[in-house]
Amino acid sequence: MFGYYNGVDNVGPLKKQNVLVRSAAAKRLSDQPNLGYKYSPSLDGQPDASYPTLFLNDYKIDELWLGKTGNIFFGNASEEDIGWYKQIVDALKTLPVREVIQTVMFRGSQSLRYDLYRRLQ
Repeated sequence: MFGYYNGVDNVGPLKKQNVLVRSAAAKRLSDQPNLGYKYSPSLDGQPDASYPTLFLNDYKIDELWLGKTGNIFFGNASEEDIGWYKQIVDALKTLPVREVIQTVMFRGSQSLRYDLYRRLQ
C-alpha cells in the first residue's frame, strides 16, 4: 500500500524480536493469501483477461519490531506521481483510526509462489 509506518521517532517503544519470533511471524505471513486482479486489455472490445486471483508469498524476516502504539502517514503524492491510485490514497486518509491494537515493523524479503497462484472464479 502507499501508506507507510512512520514510526521509529513518534511511537511508543518498539521491542526487537528474537529469531524464534521472527520465524513464527514469517510463517504466519507466508500462510496468508493475497488477492489480486489480472486484467489484460485487448485492442478491440472485451479484455483478453479479466478475473480475480489468489497468490501466496514466502517471507523471510531479518529484523522485526513489535509495539502497542503507532501512526500511519500517507504523504501527499500527486496524480502525476501515482496515477489513479491517488483517489484510493485520498479516501484512506479520511478514515479515522479507532484503535491501535499492534504495531509491526519488519525488514526482510519475499518470494512470489507462482506454483500456488490461482484464478478465482
